[in-house]
Amino acid sequence: MHWRRTISVAAFGVLGIAVLACAAKPLQLVAGRETAEVLKIENNKLVLTYKFTQPINPRSVTSGGTIIVSTDVVELVDGKITFPDERTVRFESVQPASELLPEGGGPVRVRIVGRSRFLEWVADTDGNPVDGDFDGTSGGDFVAEYLYKR
Repeated sequence: MHWRRTISVAAFGVLGIAVLACAAKPLQLVAGRETAEVLKIENNKLVLTYKFTQPINPRSVTSGGTIIVSTDVVELVDGKITFPDERTVRFESVQPASELLPEGGGPVRVRIVGRSRFLEWVADTDGNPVDGDFDGTSGGDFVAEYLYKR
């Protein structure tokens, strides 16, 4: 009788952990569609800033790998990644913005990888991929195009 109670308690404990794990919210971008909140030109550099719902694993964020930026002038913008806080990623172009965008401005395209056959994506500190397509489950790329006007 005692062993049955132990098994029942253990089974409910495992079930409770599984329910909590399934109920956990996936890593998502807090904002990202609004140009004014994301895209800026600072010191003649193209700067993109993204905030997430949970702490980011800094090793999962790479310029040209898991964050891909392009313009009509440059197919792959080289950038420096920094983390102003544990939930924020900041991309700053290496090249001057004047070399990346036409004189009047232009589109800036961004892809934040949430699913990859190479098993590389922006992830939270537990390794869970970002829910870039906002479907409620981990995985899926975030894709946006911003129009910058000078």
